[in-house]
Amino acid sequence: MRKIIIGLGIVVAAIVILVAALLLLVDVNRYRGTVQAQLERQLGRSVQLGRMTLGILPLRFQVEDPVIAEDPSFSSEAPFIRAEKLDTRVSLSSLFGRNLDVESIDLERPTLELIRNKRGNWNFSTLGAPGGTANAASPRAGSERGVSLERLSIHDGHVAVTDLQRAQGRTVFDHIDLTSRLAAGTGRTAAAGNLKLNAARFNGVDLGYPIAVDYDVELKPLEGLLSINRAKVLVGKTPIDVAGSLTTNTTPAQLDLLIKTGDVSISEIARLASAFGVAVAPGTNVSGRIEADVKASGPASKPALNGRISGQDLKISNKDITQPVEVRAIELRLSPAEIRSNDFTAVSGKTNVAARFMVRQYTSASPFIDMELRAPNATLPEIQSMARAYGIKGLDQINGNGNLNIEMRAAGPVQSLDSGNLIRALKGSMSLDFNDVRISGFDLAHELGVIGGFAASSSEQKFTDIIKLAGHIAVTDGIAHTDDLKAQTALGEMSAAGTGDLSSDALSVKLLAVLSKTFTDKLGGGRIGGYMRTAFANETGEIVIPVTVTGTFKQPRFAPDARTIVEMQKQRFIPAFQPGQKPADTIRGIIGGFLGGKK
Repeated sequence: MRKIIIGLGIVVAAIVILVAALLLLVDVNRYRGTVQAQLERQLGRSVQLGRMTLGILPLRFQVEDPVIAEDPSFSSEAPFIRAEKLDTRVSLSSLFGRNLDVESIDLERPTLELIRNKRGNWNFSTLGAPGGTANAASPRAGSERGVSLERLSIHDGHVAVTDLQRAQGRTVFDHIDLTSRLAAGTGRTAAAGNLKLNAARFNGVDLGYPIAVDYDVELKPLEGLLSINRAKVLVGKTPIDVAGSLTTNTTPAQLDLLIKTGDVSISEIARLASAFGVAVAPGTNVSGRIEADVKASGPASKPALNGRISGQDLKISNKDITQPVEVRAIELRLSPAEIRSNDFTAVSGKTNVAARFMVRQYTSASPFIDMELRAPNATLPEIQSMARAYGIKGLDQINGNGNLNIEMRAAGPVQSLDSGNLIRALKGSMSLDFNDVRISGFDLAHELGVIGGFAASSSEQKFTDIIKLAGHIAVTDGIAHTDDLKAQTALGEMSAAGTGDLSSDALSVKLLAVLSKTFTDKLGGGRIGGYMRTAFANETGEIVIPVTVTGTFKQPRFAPDARTIVEMQKQRFIPAFQPGQKPADTIRGIIGGFLGGKK
């Protein structure tokens, strides 16, 4: 028996060697037309193949510079796929038949062009369709035999995505590896495998880690339905499970997805979110733990959410944040009616900000926001750190020390949940007590000098130093009001009253500068020329300059306050004049002035 088995083994080996020898003598390029025709029949696209060679064990054709054409209805100059090398494995039995049975396709460094037309159809959805038609209304938009591949693999691929329906431009993904099983038949395409983005980059932000997806999906092009049976996404080393469906033939697309994570690190997720401008500013580092169990359904632009998201030991930092911002614990409860947070505290250094927020009717055109912030005895640098952590740049012009008390609430309907609408809903108050402050962007001493006629028209200095800044600011509907803001500078004292729009940065402020007598004497006292030739000196010999400030926080414009100057002139040349005074009292005051105060 043993001899029989050995003999059979020798015979089989001899047959294999003989077949291999025969195959090596065959010029496989003679089969190029047959392979091209078979691929065109299975894919429903024009196919071009370069020089071919034959590999054995397993039997395969290796093709240089293969090109699979685009569906003609998509009017694209670029082909659907172009690659440096194509490795096609075929069954040995089909080699001697009329049709080759393609079992696998491996592409080396391919370039893939994905296009969605204005009707919402993707170019890959017509693979396997006779004639490559993209007519979604046709009941025969699929090959009767279809496409079945045991393995479709891509190594170091380049994918460009163009969405003509949403006019989002062209997005490019590079260094992609893919391995998948593929089955395409009448009205459906199923795929299962794994995808890896080795150098993921979004909106100009290099994530610094790969993204991998292990998936099992099914696409029904006629219905525009993508069913996700299973998708395990690895964002760096952070796993996220996704299941559900996506309907793409509507605008916006419709979601029915379940998204879950265990107790995982938030670092990679936050970096991906920041690349899309969500939650934190780009370049911001977030560490800590997060757990999510969320169901999203409805339009992709405003899906209804169910579930919860919780975070622990969160720390936010970047190169511009002097003190990291820490949140010990935060939890979001999600329902179709509202999103609600717990009462949580953000800490930076010695500053604690107590906060909570709630959003009702968030899927509507006018969601209702209710948010509270309380920061008693906070420090300026630490409040700036918190603002920068969330991408708020309005305080970047100010550097200094001191304390402020903040009590803010944003409540009411808003057009959307962006920062501008939230700011316009703000109400509350702030009290300031700053010292050694430097405000960049303008030189207040120079601006006052130009108005007063004792300074040149240009200055290289682009900052203002303030010894002390104190006062109160009330906020109503995003407009900041003050009537008691005072500043002490090397020139003298300033008082400000007016408004600032926190959303548009527009200013409307009246500034009254009282130059110290020491500074006034250096300038020549009442003999100052220019616009201040009338010498607005008060009783102690200090020069008073009234100014209006308009423009924006970053680009303020300074001008003489003409109305206040007129009132000051009246009071100077008519000593007893008081605005709003009765004529008889004014005359009595004038006569009294001439008579040296005698009745």
